[in-house]
Amino acid sequence: MRIAVPSKKPGGLKSEVEPHFGRAACYTLVDIEDGRIKDVAVVQQPQGEHRPGVVPRLLKRHGVDVVLVYGMGPRAAQMLEAMGIKVVGGAMGLVEDAVHGFLSGSLSGGPKRLK
Repeated sequence: MRIAVPSKKPGGLKSEVEPHFGRAACYTLVDIEDGRIKDVAVVQQPQGEHRPGVVPRLLKRHGVDVVLVYGMGPRAAQMLEAMGIKVVGGAMGLVEDAVHGFLSGSLSGGPKRLK
């Protein structure tokens, strides 16, 4: 399984979660195997590409299965879910905290809806 977390800056698991999905500087991609972190990569936010659907398509191309967020607009959530990418809310703190929260089952529900 591949998880994406919107991040304030490159830094892998030690980066802070960006509270607003669409304003992230980058997206930390975390590969999970047998319930453990196997690999971590970072994908930059496409520069100058603020059209609807750009980031969801980028994440889909990178094989993302789940996005952990604090908040996002309803259009982004609908696009991700239409692409088969699960959106889970409650992500805060560091990327590693969000991933461990998801793996332990403490993150649940949808994102806080932002405009």
